[in-house]
Amino acid sequence: MRALMIAAMMAWLWTAPPAVAADLHYFWDQRCGGCHGHAGEFARRYLKVDAGKLIGRHHTDNLRLFLGQHEMSGAIADEIYAMLLAQTSTPPIYQEKCRGCHQNAAELARTSLTTVGGKIAGRQSGRTLEDFLSNHGRLNPEELSVLVESLTRVYREVYGP
Repeated sequence: MRALMIAAMMAWLWTAPPAVAADLHYFWDQRCGGCHGHAGEFARRYLKVDAGKLIGRHHTDNLRLFLGQHEMSGAIADEIYAMLLAQTSTPPIYQEKCRGCHQNAAELARTSLTTVGGKIAGRQSGRTLEDFLSNHGRLNPEELSVLVESLTRVYREVYGP
């Protein structure tokens, strides 16, 4: 009986779809970064968006399909595609205004951000991103909006929705 249960469990584990990585940036750094470097820099340098579709230099027909056949599959390929699409579509405000003093955005999300009342906030101050950043980094209103949206997205890519 025990052998049957073990065999059934092994069969289930063998056929169960892989879980989506909770931290997309960690997944990228471990699986893709060795060849492609930082995800944001890669996306902005080698990818473009055309009619809402992410297009690579070499893979112009279906980049999502290619991702699913290149070091990842299924749901993780969908999430990496969405991450790269967002990075390609977002102005690099964090890199321009914050990177000189702070680590990359994913590391900042891991070490310095949390949720307070459903909003992303500073771990130490407890202040929302918008409140804190409105007096930090000399951001104009447009840059502030882009940065809050970008860091919120990165936080969710690191910790999940």
